[in-house]
Amino acid sequence: MSRSLSLFFKGERGKKRKWILIAVVAAVAVLAVVLLLLPDQMLLEMPEIRRIESAGALIVGVRADAPGFCVDGEGFEAELAALLAARILPGEDEYARLRLVEVSAQSAAAKLSDGTVDAVIALMVTGAEAAYSYTQPYYMDDVVVAVAAGTDVQLADMRVGYIDGSPCYDHVAGISVDAEGNTLMDMRLFASYPDMLEALLRGDIGAAALSGAYFDKYAEEYSLVEYTRIDDVIGYSIVTNSEAAAVGDIANMLIAELAESGELAEMIARHGLAR
Repeated sequence: MSRSLSLFFKGERGKKRKWILIAVVAAVAVLAVVLLLLPDQMLLEMPEIRRIESAGALIVGVRADAPGFCVDGEGFEAELAALLAARILPGEDEYARLRLVEVSAQSAAAKLSDGTVDAVIALMVTGAEAAYSYTQPYYMDDVVVAVAAGTDVQLADMRVGYIDGSPCYDHVAGISVDAEGNTLMDMRLFASYPDMLEALLRGDIGAAALSGAYFDKYAEEYSLVEYTRIDDVIGYSIVTNSEAAAVGDIANMLIAELAESGELAEMIARHGLAR
């Protein structure tokens, strides 16, 4: 085989064949690079991206009260927003191309729907509402069953609080029934975290189910300790309006690249969010 190849490239005709082969390989390599860049370039030509370019800034909804994630425009989610703005508006000044708008769990969806923000990066649970587009998760959180410090408790027959609309219920409910189908805990619904945690301190409930992010937020204020934990079951995604799919597609590509390079894990660790 090796002799046949050497004869194929021998002499003047062989030299021509070699140069033709080199040219073909080079052309294939260039084509591969173009194909890799094409999705980004095509997405940047979409109307919603052109609108953002005309405005000169990407507007992203973030929390202002989530330690490590975002407080006063600083944190993991704010850094992620800055990277997304750099991807969509690479030619704009880094301080001008991103506008952060404060949102809450209650207002985030409304601000997406009315166009106040282009995207939300604010502890939004993956796939929570069908009306919006969700990227792959940029962070996987735990479900924590917390109790008041200094209490001696058992889950059996305990009243456990959870928040309306929280994904924690499904996960905690999964451990609330034993193999024989006996109910081991009584799940109680609350409208807000302060309501639930005040009830915990009063002894109206024995434990509270909340995500790791909210446990970290309230642990010191309410003297919470972890009773048990279900690891890596809540995903947080960048959320966009379904009618502005290009922003979400670019965000999804960004998260995939950050995850593959290891930079996403470094960001999470840098902001003290590695659980």
